[in-house]
Amino acid sequence: MSPFSPADTIIIHNPKSGRRSRQVQARKLLTYFSQQGYEIVTTQYPGHATEIGKEQSRKGKTAVCCIGGDGTLGEVVRELDPNIRFGFFPTGTVNLFAMNLHIPSQADSWLEMFEKGRLKEVYVGEANGVSFLNVGSVGYDALVVSKVSTKVKQYVHEGAFILRACQEFWSYRVPHLSVSVDGKKIERAILGVIVGKGEYFAGPYSIFPGADLGNPNLNVAIILGNKKSQFLSFGFGLITGKLSTMNNVLLATAKTILVESEPSSHVELDGDAFGSTLIQFSINPLARKVLAPL
Repeated sequence: MSPFSPADTIIIHNPKSGRRSRQVQARKLLTYFSQQGYEIVTTQYPGHATEIGKEQSRKGKTAVCCIGGDGTLGEVVRELDPNIRFGFFPTGTVNLFAMNLHIPSQADSWLEMFEKGRLKEVYVGEANGVSFLNVGSVGYDALVVSKVSTKVKQYVHEGAFILRACQEFWSYRVPHLSVSVDGKKIERAILGVIVGKGEYFAGPYSIFPGADLGNPNLNVAIILGNKKSQFLSFGFGLITGKLSTMNNVLLATAKTILVESEPSSHVELDGDAFGSTLIQFSINPLARKVLAPL
């Protein structure tokens, strides 16, 4: 029996997510789900996916399929019972979760995976108790994320972050970050912190080579330094795939990462703003089951 039968599964669709080409693929999936008798609910506003997921789990649904971006999927999973299975078709700007699990972005290939019903156990991170699937960060990149509106992302995509990064660079003031990894304080000057579950960050850029969402640990990259000009070398290392080997980047795995800042510093989770420090990243010990190629 399929783990995603029409009787057990709700389809949550964000029609405003991502590129037009991916929305075309999404419509193919929606046609399939409609023909097969699945219940489809369309999100109307930010946070709606969380409300839908909670309501449907109360009604006895045991599986959810999300058609949208990382932000929509995060909303779905954030307060979902860990026992509820979920699938994801990526239509967003970056789609790190799909990238980390090699989930297809073409409808035909995705449906082939869907019909096989293969499930993989993954672990999600938490930031001050709020779940995240892919990555959280503190510092300059989180500031940039906080300044990019959803509407701009919808039209400019990844370029929105690049443009905003250039605009914010000259006025940015480096805060004093204090970081502890599994209770051990890092006694170095720190420019920023990136915490991830998977390999990629900010798109197809490998930052934690070999990282696996099925591993019950967090990966952390601590960017060392105290001058914002050093972000230029960090950016070069990121786009060339050499960041993990750079001298000013400290990599580790951990269960908890505590970040404090003076003055307070911006925080982002899965590409969306998430307030400011003090922030503690941790791992949720309960595995989730997600549809994925094996």
